[in-house]
Amino acid sequence: MPSGIRLFDRHGGCHDCLVSWALVPLVELPFFEIVPYPEDWNDPRQRERWDRGRADALAIPIEDVVGAGHVRADRPTAEAWRRLLTAQHGRRGLRGDVCLEGGLGLFVDETAVLLPACCSWIDEATEEWRRLAAGPPDEWSMLWIGHPWVLVKRSGNAVAISKPTESIDAEGVEVLAEIPIADLSRAIDHARSDAARAVPHLAEALATHRSAADAARRALGLPGPRRSPRTGPLPTLLAAPWAWLVRRGGGRACQFVPDADRPLADQRQRAVSRARRRRSRSE
Repeated sequence: MPSGIRLFDRHGGCHDCLVSWALVPLVELPFFEIVPYPEDWNDPRQRERWDRGRADALAIPIEDVVGAGHVRADRPTAEAWRRLLTAQHGRRGLRGDVCLEGGLGLFVDETAVLLPACCSWIDEATEEWRRLAAGPPDEWSMLWIGHPWVLVKRSGNAVAISKPTESIDAEGVEVLAEIPIADLSRAIDHARSDAARAVPHLAEALATHRSAADAARRALGLPGPRRSPRTGPLPTLLAAPWAWLVRRGGGRACQFVPDADRPLADQRQRAVSRARRRRSRSE
């Protein structure tokens, strides 16, 4: 994998890290659907029981759980995929087009420094990172990894990535890392290779689907036949005057969600509205 990523500490100090780093496709584990949520999130014993309970219920080794509830996409077995999809969406999730919550995590020396957040999907997250590598913006712009999101912009021959934020204010952005643009493209290709290793097990879990392999590839953000949107592409939202763009959802069509196109679009619109209200109150 590439080397040369630059990490910034909480004081703004920069460290040139000649170490291995990678973008890794991650699947988010269900929260409430499997085991009861901890009564006290700050109690480490309750949190450990919760993590182990979710992992055991999904037939996933606890050692494979990353952060607050993700697993590398190439780790679950077919049985684990069946349990995960059924827990999230019921048995309909094994028949309709599948949308996997998660995204690409940034790892440095096998340690996660940036994870997908709530309301992010692997297929769209992979496309967001690909578009970033193809043409980084000159001004701070949103890279949707869920909420909180990150802001990104070109910095010489690199891409600067902010720390997670729910602000639309380009002033005072705290930089998390700078990644060479050429290395970013290679890292995305490598992430797609990792995701491709998950296709056989996910397709086996989707054996009742009329085109299981294609559905698995689409869900993991890999090239292949596109799903047919039910209601057309989502509207593009522009938040002036900062010239950062909340990109359209590309006609999200999760057949097992009653109002298929709304979850991602609503979360983005609400995020924009909240950020605007916060900025309005501060002025």
